Amino acid sequence: MEQWEIISAIAASISAIVSVVGLPFLAMQIKSSNQIAKAQFINELERDISLHAGLYTALMEGGSLHKLKSVISEDEKKALLQYISFFERVDLVISTKVIDIKTVDCLFGGRFFRLMDNPNTVSLINSPEISPHTTSIRERYSKWSKYRKNKIF
Repeated sequence: MEQWEIISAIAASISAIVSVVGLPFLAMQIKSSNQIAKAQFINELERDISLHAGLYTALMEGGSLHKLKSVISEDEKKALLQYISFFERVDLVISTKVIDIKTVDCLFGGRFFRLMDNPNTVSLINSPEISPHTTSIRERYSKWSKYRKNKIF
């Protein structure tokens, strides 16, 4: 019986040593998995925003939505609202700390500010029928602007 106790103690010791040695590898695997998941999520966001390439072009200098229009067509409103909705999802991603503001700023900052600094967008999000539903995007604009002002280059 004593021999089995020695073998059991040796096996328990080996198991403990393997567990301790394996912990760093487990931590590396978890970190790697998180990085892969984050990269896949970023790719999904990039794919989603690419669906709005036409609107981004319209918001650029010389585009149909670059300067304030007296009347925004229903199609333009719909496109702007879909683009705003995308950035509301980005706001949620930042707020829940799925992706940090630095990464989001690098990927989407130019497009976000092109949208939010546009007089047609400002007019739309401040309109009485839309304004109650755009609080989060206006707050994100304020926070993101502060981030950019405080960012060290």
